[in-house]
Amino acid sequence: MRFLIRDHDQKFTTAFDDVFRSNGLEILRTPIRAPPANGVAERFVRTARAECLDWVLIASQRHVERTLGVFVEHYNGHRPHRGWASLGGLLPHAHSFLMNRDTLDVHRGLWGQEPVDRRYTGDTSLLTQEERALFDDLRFDRVGERVRLEQERISYSWLQRALRQLGAERDVSMSDECNAIIPLKEPLAAEV
Repeated sequence: MRFLIRDHDQKFTTAFDDVFRSNGLEILRTPIRAPPANGVAERFVRTARAECLDWVLIASQRHVERTLGVFVEHYNGHRPHRGWASLGGLLPHAHSFLMNRDTLDVHRGLWGQEPVDRRYTGDTSLLTQEERALFDDLRFDRVGERVRLEQERISYSWLQRALRQLGAERDVSMSDECNAIIPLKEPLAAEV
């Protein structure tokens, strides 16, 4: 990170800024009375808290860095608003462990229909062979008419199974407290 962009709220004291400056960040303040000036960042922070940090018990600074790193990769590469367009594009090294035929078949009862005007028609050259085959089957309605499975509808138990399988394939040990993501049953209460 190179910058900390913040508004003029009084809660941001000189000591607060000094912590970030000591780590080499430049402090940038948004214009006064211009909330939309930082709207994208505000929305990302809200999403990161609601979808990640409120559900994880953080054990250390290294743990939060690892957790947010995994979340950012998910947000930019696998989140439903990105879909097929993100694979091989925004994150060339990314591949999906949920965009596969098994996941699609198991969740058949949750299928929706892709609006005709929202179908992805961009470049698929960076998809894996398996991803491209599934994409083509969906695009050409071989699976069903305009089939769509929103990834947020995929069951948590299926996600856990996929993560365990992915870890086994990569021989990743989840015993290190800094690499483990500890899901909570309910999100942590928001600070008042």
